[in-house]
Amino acid sequence: MLPRARPSPARSPTPPRIPRGCTLALAALLGATAARAGVAAAPAPHRVRARVAYDFRAATARVTLSTANGAGEIRYTLAGEPPRADSAPYRGPLRLRLPVTVRAAVFAGSRRIGPILARRIDLATAQRRTRRELSPCGARGCWVYRQADFDVARRVRLAIRRAPAAPARRARARPSPAPGDLLLRLDGCAGAPFARLPLPRTGDPLVVLPTVRVPAAVHGLHDLCVRLAPAARGETWVLAWIDLQAPASAPSPTH
Repeated sequence: MLPRARPSPARSPTPPRIPRGCTLALAALLGATAARAGVAAAPAPHRVRARVAYDFRAATARVTLSTANGAGEIRYTLAGEPPRADSAPYRGPLRLRLPVTVRAAVFAGSRRIGPILARRIDLATAQRRTRRELSPCGARGCWVYRQADFDVARRVRLAIRRAPAAPARRARARPSPAPGDLLLRLDGCAGAPFARLPLPRTGDPLVVLPTVRVPAAVHGLHDLCVRLAPAARGETWVLAWIDLQAPASAPSPTH
């Protein structure tokens, strides 16, 4: 008898490689289709991001533009019009006199394949940060503003937002405790605070707290620690934003 032939193992077909140019063209086609349908455009990899470094004394900023995957070409404008295929191509960091509005988008050839970034850059909001732009300090209700410039900023303004609290167990009626404090510290979150603001006893969802003056002896770059220490169990506040203001700067918006 002849030996039986063993069947060769099945191999899955190798998917074809799509050239990079075709990928960009497909993204452009999908972006154009989405735009005609009124749907928000392009995937996140084609969103332009801006990183800004301020020079307060010269009233200028160094603006670095980038995308997540580096595909396509970034084009930008500074005069107020949206970027087009013939707008200036981004070749490296831009040094710009303030105030200015930068608009930028990613293009594949003549087609825009990403949403337009519109970023207003000015000194009035240069040191304003939302909670998500701060560093967590490792404890609940605690954030760090890295390298705050107290040669420029002499006042601190903050807003807090009420967070949904877990339902508390039914208990005997007792006097409501004080709502707690917001503490500000320099270069660490464990030392003595240089400012203590009582948290409000209010049902408002967003509260702008009184402005804090920076101590006269504080200058230069420091890490600023913001700690919310609520005393009422089950009552939770979170930081909405923090604004470091120069003496002559305009007040922050209340929303």
